[in-house]
Amino acid sequence: MSRAALFDLNIDFEFGNLSPEMPQEQYDILEEDLVDHGCHEPLLIWNDYIIDGHHRYNLCHKWEIPFSVLKAQFPSREDTIVWICQQHLKKTYLANIHKRYLVGKYFTARKTVISREHRGVKPNGRPLNARQLAAIEIGSYFDFSYHTVYKYGIMASAIDTIFNKEPELAHRILSGLVKISYETILAVSKLTKDKMRSLNRYLSDSQQDHILYSDILHELQTKSPGIQRSDTTTEHKHYTPPSRPEINASAGIKEMPTYDPDAEIASLALTIPSWISTIKRVQSIANWTLISSEARQRIKKQLYHLGDTTTSFLNVLKENE
Repeated sequence: MSRAALFDLNIDFEFGNLSPEMPQEQYDILEEDLVDHGCHEPLLIWNDYIIDGHHRYNLCHKWEIPFSVLKAQFPSREDTIVWICQQHLKKTYLANIHKRYLVGKYFTARKTVISREHRGVKPNGRPLNARQLAAIEIGSYFDFSYHTVYKYGIMASAIDTIFNKEPELAHRILSGLVKISYETILAVSKLTKDKMRSLNRYLSDSQQDHILYSDILHELQTKSPGIQRSDTTTEHKHYTPPSRPEINASAGIKEMPTYDPDAEIASLALTIPSWISTIKRVQSIANWTLISSEARQRIKKQLYHLGDTTTSFLNVLKENE
């Protein structure tokens, strides 16, 4: 075990994604305890990556609290994931969806470990079925059928795909902030990165707490060959208020004499400089050492949304030049 210091450790996103969200009340208690008494329990690392203590690591850096680290001796990445899943599955505050995700990740890693540990073993002259053995072992422990374990393995793989394309959406799913069925998770994982991002913005903007299969169909419909290129706003159609009348694309200018095609763009061009000015002002006066992690996460989330929206808008402009 190392001496206590303020280490900069490596973060492995797969390991971090396995760690469930801690309820705010417990997080506040942990923060108060660390500030009052320091960090006495070492953070566990494997190959210099944190595998246990992500919340403590963030809080220690927030308050500049020294901590020690302990190196774990696991023979492989899969063995490490098995251990991480076992530890998190003991926690009482797990959202149901996150528990199923952990079981699925546990299964995927465990079958690889079994296959490695029993390489060349052929009971009754047949190759060892590591997949079935892992599913039966895990299912027996958690009182699931092995078919259910298979299902959770597929679901975990789909959520990992969502993590790769739109991490914020995956975190919202695993935290239980949005409800989603198994079938819909698989459907979401098949969306393109842009469509998944669009879906996440829709859920955020409309404050939806469910992802319905109809939401996915809406995104998939934009792939229809019958949609013309000139309909560049189809993907973002859900941002339009329901009461706003649709403009008939075939209508001539003479039928709408008061319509100014530059009006919306001109208005936006006048508004954006004020956003830039506000951002620069806050950047220049903010006391970064005192800003809470919650406030940091909140502004980062909105800045990412702003960046995504700006990129999408620029792409539309370029496509129509």
